[in-house]
Amino acid sequence: MGQLGQLAHRLYRRVHDRLYWRASYTRDNISLGEGVYIASGSVFGAKETVIGDHTRINGPIRIVGFQRVTIGKYCAFGANITVVSTNHLLHHANLQVELQRRFGFTPLVEDRGPITIGHNVWIGDHAVLLPGVKVGDGAVVGASSVVTRDVPPFSIAAGVPARILKRRFDDSIIRELLAVRWWDWPAEKMAKNRSFFETDLRKVSNGELRSMMVDV
Repeated sequence: MGQLGQLAHRLYRRVHDRLYWRASYTRDNISLGEGVYIASGSVFGAKETVIGDHTRINGPIRIVGFQRVTIGKYCAFGANITVVSTNHLLHHANLQVELQRRFGFTPLVEDRGPITIGHNVWIGDHAVLLPGVKVGDGAVVGASSVVTRDVPPFSIAAGVPARILKRRFDDSIIRELLAVRWWDWPAEKMAKNRSFFETDLRKVSNGELRSMMVDV
């Protein structure tokens, strides 16, 4: 590729990536909220993928399968994450989906329902999420984990298969955070609540959380 071709390719990649930063839009099988960032090289092959406002997918992600995948607002994803929304049925002569499609046979797909990832979820590099799982608001999934079952809100899960290691906060703080739903706040309210976002919530006692919040 000559210099002109390389320049054109870099310009295309910049424009392509920046499209993900613009206002919310729906294209084919993917619907993005406002301010979403998705790294180039990502694959969206699921039946439908919905991504909430200001979520960042910082490395290529692969989302496949015949079910819906929903990702909440303000999530932080690492690189090379795989989300598989359906799996193969194992008790027939054939395992390949394409062969069934080629001859018009019934698809051999194990459907466990949609995959739902809550708001402000952090998923580490190379993690894999399998069909039907729900990852709660504020949860953390460790790098290279394989998630086969639900992860409760504000829990930390890791391993193969992933298991719950601990909760991020006490139950009272978790209940308050789920009730407050700060990820639904307008930007003006977030800007006014510096103390809330900078405080180590492990040091906050029951009932103190709301007192530090500022309404706009």
